[in-house]
Amino acid sequence: MTKATILVVDDDQIEVLLSTTWLQNAGYEVLQAASGDEAADILQTGTHIDLVLTDWNMPGSRLDGIGLAKLAGALHPKLPIVLRTANHEAADNLPSVIPPITIIYKPYSPKNLPELVGRLLKQGISSLR
Repeated sequence: MTKATILVVDDDQIEVLLSTTWLQNAGYEVLQAASGDEAADILQTGTHIDLVLTDWNMPGSRLDGIGLAKLAGALHPKLPIVLRTANHEAADNLPSVIPPITIIYKPYSPKNLPELVGRLLKQGISSLR
């Protein structure tokens, strides 16, 4: 059985390291990107990605998490997106043009990521809000 590949995107390298560690320990392949722009490059190469786990706010990047979700949705309409944010009102401010996403709010425990990722992959597409 092929391992699912998760693209972890965050400008905070500690978040990337923690998420990567928990996901790899659960058996997932993990690709990392330090910005929305870097993640966009990976998505546009045609590399197989099963789920994107991205931060919402990434200063210094042309694409934030919403922009990345829009691009990912345009390239891969059924690709599950998990958006991390500290903004607890974020779901109220989501543009309707992005693909369905799941929001997780910071702070959260990265040890819960494998269970969330597994559930979303079994569904085949993440739930909207």
